[in-house]
Amino acid sequence: PITSAPYFFGVSFNGTTLAAMGNGAVFTSTNGITWTKRVLPPPSGSTTAFVNGMVWTGSEFVIAGQAVWTSTTGTTWTLRPDLSFLTNLSLRWTGTEIIAFHTQGIYYTSATGAFWTDRSANLVSAPLGAGKVGNTFLTISYGGRIDGQSSLGTWTPSHSTGLANSASDFAHNGSLFVAIGPNCSWTSTAGTSWTQHIQSNFDARRISWDG
Repeated sequence: PITSAPYFFGVSFNGTTLAAMGNGAVFTSTNGITWTKRVLPPPSGSTTAFVNGMVWTGSEFVIAGQAVWTSTTGTTWTLRPDLSFLTNLSLRWTGTEIIAFHTQGIYYTSATGAFWTDRSANLVSAPLGAGKVGNTFLTISYGGRIDGQSSLGTWTPSHSTGLANSASDFAHNGSLFVAIGPNCSWTSTAGTSWTQHIQSNFDARRISWDG
Protein backbone atom coordinates (compact mmCIF):
# COMPACT_ATOMS: atom_id res chain seq x y z
CA PRO A 1 0.00 0.00 0.00
CA ILE A 2 1.02 3.62 -0.48
CA THR A 3 2.21 4.83 2.92
CA SER A 4 2.64 8.48 1.94
CA ALA A 5 -0.16 9.45 -0.41
CA PRO A 6 1.04 11.32 -3.50
CA TYR A 7 -0.89 14.06 -5.24
CA PHE A 8 -2.61 12.35 -8.16
CA PHE A 9 -3.10 14.33 -11.37
CA GLY A 10 -5.20 11.71 -13.11
CA VAL A 11 -6.22 8.07 -13.25
CA SER A 12 -7.04 5.66 -16.11
CA PHE A 13 -8.27 2.07 -16.31
CA ASN A 14 -7.55 -0.52 -19.02
CA GLY A 15 -10.06 -3.11 -17.82
CA THR A 16 -7.73 -4.85 -15.37
CA THR A 17 -5.29 -2.23 -14.06
CA LEU A 18 -5.78 1.23 -12.58
CA ALA A 19 -2.94 3.64 -13.36
CA ALA A 20 -2.70 6.89 -11.38
CA MET A 21 -0.09 9.55 -12.10
CA GLY A 22 1.54 11.99 -9.72
CA ASN A 23 4.82 13.11 -8.16
CA GLY A 24 6.81 12.22 -11.28
CA ALA A 25 5.74 8.58 -11.22
CA VAL A 26 2.88 6.23 -11.99
CA PHE A 27 1.12 4.05 -9.40
CA THR A 28 -0.72 0.92 -10.54
CA SER A 29 -3.32 -1.22 -8.79
CA THR A 30 -5.64 -4.08 -9.69
CA ASN A 31 -7.99 -3.48 -6.73
CA GLY A 32 -7.72 0.24 -5.87
CA ILE A 33 -6.30 -0.60 -2.43
CA THR A 34 -2.75 -1.83 -2.94
CA TRP A 35 -0.63 0.36 -5.23
CA THR A 36 2.81 -0.13 -6.78
CA LYS A 37 5.04 2.75 -7.82
CA ARG A 38 6.29 2.69 -11.42
CA VAL A 39 9.13 5.01 -12.40
CA LEU A 40 8.89 7.16 -15.53
CA PRO A 41 12.21 7.61 -17.36
CA PRO A 42 13.02 11.35 -17.19
CA PRO A 43 13.53 13.26 -20.43
CA SER A 44 17.03 14.21 -21.50
CA GLY A 45 18.64 16.82 -19.27
CA SER A 46 16.19 16.30 -16.40
CA THR A 47 16.12 14.20 -13.25
CA THR A 48 12.36 14.36 -12.79
CA ALA A 49 9.29 13.57 -14.89
CA PHE A 50 6.50 16.14 -14.42
CA VAL A 51 3.12 14.74 -15.54
CA ASN A 52 -0.05 16.50 -16.59
CA GLY A 53 -2.55 14.19 -18.33
CA MET A 54 -3.15 10.48 -18.94
CA VAL A 55 -5.55 8.32 -20.98
CA TRP A 56 -6.05 4.68 -21.95
CA THR A 57 -6.57 4.49 -25.74
CA GLY A 58 -7.86 0.94 -25.94
CA SER A 59 -4.38 -0.40 -26.63
CA GLU A 60 -2.00 1.63 -24.46
CA PHE A 61 -1.71 4.24 -21.73
CA VAL A 62 -0.47 7.67 -22.83
CA ILE A 63 0.92 10.26 -20.41
CA ALA A 64 1.71 13.86 -21.36
CA GLY A 65 3.62 16.30 -19.22
CA GLN A 66 7.23 17.39 -19.27
CA ALA A 67 7.52 14.76 -22.03
CA VAL A 68 5.28 11.98 -23.41
CA TRP A 69 5.33 8.34 -22.29
CA THR A 70 3.37 5.24 -23.36
CA SER A 71 2.81 1.80 -21.85
CA THR A 72 0.67 -1.18 -22.81
CA THR A 73 0.52 -2.55 -19.24
CA GLY A 74 1.11 0.43 -16.93
CA THR A 75 4.18 -1.20 -15.43
CA THR A 76 6.97 -0.34 -17.88
CA TRP A 77 6.97 3.05 -19.59
CA THR A 78 8.65 4.24 -22.79
CA LEU A 79 9.71 7.83 -23.43
CA ARG A 80 8.25 8.98 -26.78
CA PRO A 81 10.21 11.85 -28.39
CA ASP A 82 8.11 11.38 -31.55
CA LEU A 83 5.06 12.66 -29.62
CA SER A 84 6.82 15.72 -28.17
CA PHE A 85 4.13 18.03 -29.60
CA LEU A 86 1.83 16.71 -26.85
CA THR A 87 4.19 17.94 -24.12
CA ASN A 88 2.38 19.77 -21.26
CA LEU A 89 -1.08 19.07 -22.73
CA SER A 90 -4.09 17.68 -20.89
CA LEU A 91 -5.54 14.46 -22.30
CA ARG A 92 -9.12 13.22 -22.55
CA TRP A 93 -10.48 9.92 -23.96
CA THR A 94 -13.96 10.35 -25.44
CA GLY A 95 -14.70 6.68 -25.99
CA THR A 96 -13.65 6.89 -29.63
CA GLU A 97 -10.84 9.46 -29.74
CA ILE A 98 -8.10 11.08 -27.69
CA ILE A 99 -8.24 14.84 -27.24
CA ALA A 100 -5.08 16.72 -26.25
CA PHE A 101 -5.62 20.34 -25.26
CA HIS A 102 -4.18 23.35 -23.43
CA THR A 103 -5.47 26.72 -22.23
CA GLN A 104 -3.03 28.41 -24.63
CA GLY A 105 -5.37 27.46 -27.46
CA ILE A 106 -4.12 24.01 -28.47
CA TYR A 107 -6.47 21.21 -29.51
CA TYR A 108 -5.39 17.90 -31.15
CA THR A 109 -7.45 14.76 -31.74
CA SER A 110 -6.51 11.17 -32.58
CA ALA A 111 -8.42 7.91 -32.88
CA THR A 112 -5.42 5.68 -32.16
CA GLY A 113 -2.66 7.85 -30.71
CA ALA A 114 -0.53 7.27 -33.82
CA PHE A 115 -1.94 9.93 -36.15
CA TRP A 116 -3.11 13.33 -34.91
CA THR A 117 -5.31 16.12 -36.31
CA ASP A 118 -4.61 19.70 -35.27
CA ARG A 119 -7.93 21.46 -34.61
CA SER A 120 -6.41 24.51 -32.92
CA ALA A 121 -7.12 26.89 -35.79
CA ASN A 122 -9.93 29.35 -35.10
CA LEU A 123 -10.67 28.09 -31.60
CA VAL A 124 -13.25 30.45 -30.18
CA SER A 125 -11.65 30.45 -26.73
CA ALA A 126 -8.94 28.66 -24.74
CA PRO A 127 -10.15 25.23 -23.51
CA LEU A 128 -10.21 24.29 -19.83
CA GLY A 129 -11.83 20.95 -20.63
CA ALA A 130 -12.73 19.00 -23.75
CA GLY A 131 -15.04 16.27 -25.00
CA LYS A 132 -16.95 14.88 -27.94
CA VAL A 133 -20.67 14.27 -28.42
CA GLY A 134 -21.68 12.48 -31.62
CA ASN A 135 -19.50 13.94 -34.37
CA THR A 136 -18.89 17.24 -32.59
CA PHE A 137 -15.75 18.08 -30.63
CA LEU A 138 -16.39 20.40 -27.68
CA THR A 139 -14.51 22.71 -25.35
CA ILE A 140 -15.45 24.32 -22.06
CA SER A 141 -13.65 27.59 -21.45
CA TYR A 142 -13.43 30.66 -19.24
CA GLY A 143 -16.76 32.37 -18.83
CA GLY A 144 -18.68 29.09 -18.64
CA ARG A 145 -19.07 28.70 -22.40
CA ILE A 146 -19.08 25.51 -24.43
CA ASP A 147 -18.02 25.72 -28.07
CA GLY A 148 -18.23 23.01 -30.72
CA GLN A 149 -16.65 21.91 -33.99
CA SER A 150 -18.03 19.21 -36.25
CA SER A 151 -15.49 16.64 -37.39
CA LEU A 152 -14.80 18.53 -40.63
CA GLY A 153 -16.19 21.95 -39.76
CA THR A 154 -15.19 25.13 -37.96
CA TRP A 155 -15.57 26.09 -34.32
CA THR A 156 -18.98 27.51 -33.43
CA PRO A 157 -19.50 29.49 -30.22
CA SER A 158 -22.34 28.49 -27.97
CA HIS A 159 -24.60 30.70 -25.95
CA SER A 160 -24.85 28.68 -22.76
CA THR A 161 -27.04 30.08 -20.00
CA GLY A 162 -26.85 29.20 -16.34
CA LEU A 163 -23.27 27.85 -16.51
CA ALA A 164 -21.02 29.87 -14.18
CA ASN A 165 -17.56 31.25 -14.92
CA SER A 166 -16.10 28.79 -12.40
CA ALA A 167 -17.05 25.67 -14.40
CA SER A 168 -13.83 23.84 -15.28
CA ASP A 169 -14.83 20.58 -16.99
CA PHE A 170 -17.79 18.57 -18.27
CA ALA A 171 -18.78 15.07 -19.32
CA HIS A 172 -21.64 13.59 -21.36
CA ASN A 173 -23.27 10.18 -20.77
CA GLY A 174 -25.22 10.00 -24.00
CA SER A 175 -28.21 11.97 -22.80
CA LEU A 176 -27.01 14.39 -20.10
CA PHE A 177 -24.21 16.92 -19.73
CA VAL A 178 -22.66 17.37 -16.27
CA ALA A 179 -20.26 20.26 -15.61
CA ILE A 180 -18.28 20.81 -12.41
CA GLY A 181 -16.59 23.63 -10.53
CA PRO A 182 -15.79 24.64 -6.94
CA ASN A 183 -18.75 23.63 -4.70
CA CYS A 184 -21.07 23.32 -7.69
CA SER A 185 -22.20 21.07 -10.47
CA TRP A 186 -24.50 21.84 -13.39
CA THR A 187 -26.66 19.60 -15.59
CA SER A 188 -28.04 20.11 -19.07
CA THR A 189 -29.72 17.94 -21.68
CA ALA A 190 -28.55 19.96 -24.69
CA GLY A 191 -25.52 21.85 -23.37
CA THR A 192 -27.14 25.25 -23.84
CA SER A 193 -29.32 25.79 -20.76
CA TRP A 194 -27.93 24.60 -17.41
CA THR A 195 -29.32 23.90 -13.94
CA GLN A 196 -27.03 24.55 -10.97
CA HIS A 197 -26.64 22.13 -8.05
CA ILE A 198 -24.80 23.34 -4.94
CA GLN A 199 -22.28 20.77 -3.62
CA SER A 200 -20.80 21.52 -0.20
CA ASN A 201 -17.09 20.71 0.29
CA PHE A 202 -16.81 19.77 -3.37
CA ASP A 203 -13.63 20.83 -5.15
CA ALA A 204 -13.41 18.51 -8.16
CA ARG A 205 -11.74 19.90 -11.30
CA ARG A 206 -12.09 16.96 -13.72
CA ILE A 207 -14.99 14.68 -14.57
CA SER A 208 -15.47 11.77 -16.99
CA TRP A 209 -18.11 9.20 -17.91
CA ASP A 210 -16.94 5.60 -17.62
CA GLY A 211 -19.73 4.00 -19.64
